[in-house]
Amino acid sequence: MLNPKGLLQGKTTYICICTVTALLVLPFLSSAYTLRLMITIGSSIITAFGLNIVIGYMGYPSLSQSVFYGVGGYTMALMTLRLGVSPWIALAVSPVISFIVGYLVAIPFLKLRSLFFAIGTLALAGVVNTVLVNFHNITGAESGLRNIPRLVESETLFFYLQAGIILAVLLGTRIMVNSSWGKVLIAIREDEDLVPHLGIATARYKRLTFAVASALTGLAGAVFISYQTYISSNYFTIASSFSILAATVIGGAGSLLGPVYGGLIVVGIPEVFRGMYQWRPSFIGVVLVVVVFLSPDGVNGLILKIRGMLRRGVKK
Repeated sequence: MLNPKGLLQGKTTYICICTVTALLVLPFLSSAYTLRLMITIGSSIITAFGLNIVIGYMGYPSLSQSVFYGVGGYTMALMTLRLGVSPWIALAVSPVISFIVGYLVAIPFLKLRSLFFAIGTLALAGVVNTVLVNFHNITGAESGLRNIPRLVESETLFFYLQAGIILAVLLGTRIMVNSSWGKVLIAIREDEDLVPHLGIATARYKRLTFAVASALTGLAGAVFISYQTYISSNYFTIASSFSILAATVIGGAGSLLGPVYGGLIVVGIPEVFRGMYQWRPSFIGVVLVVVVFLSPDGVNGLILKIRGMLRRGVKK
């Protein structure tokens, strides 16, 4: 007798093997430009994973992710350029610093909810960008800091590094969602006022979650800045936070694969029309509006709907 659970596990194993094989082969089938594009998309996907934890599972619409991306990026840049530290040590420190900053930010800001939280985090992003511009001697401001040491010289190895991080984050997110921690976050999202009556310390869970998401975003910033070998305050504007939000919502907030779809759409598709780069914000805005109207659950929700329709059609 067939075991459905066993079949499901077998199918999952098969998909994992195919995915890993494709990732190993892909760099050798891609041009230099395509490889650079995939690395950029990978950075967007990792960042969207961080925000997805906050907005998708905890239900808090943060608009300050560019802040933690900047913390990770500037930690990498300043430690390697100013202190002469190995980029690998800087990579290990970057998410730690981002975690600490995220936790400190969470203490006052997570007392706000809904629209007030969104406005507060948006203001934070604006303030931090102003600080980066005004402390020119340290941050380089809009001129930036150059010649940041790379983690690895080969772009292929950079691709593998990001792919490994994405797979690890994907697995970690899945474990978190299925754990008691994930269930608490979903409970907070659905009815935060009820959760404390169950004996759960919501403040601790929210702060820790926000800090973990910040660390993940900082890690993405550190890796990408090391790849670019350049950092500027222009990378960490309010517009950057909106792009991260757009990738999360378009892909499907609160879904496991949503950040992957969102990163591919928000970063990948505009590159097809890169000759009209000035229209990129308009493109993201139009896609966001269309997705909200057609599928509030994002591209992931739309795919699930289509899959359900096809299955019902096959059964008939």
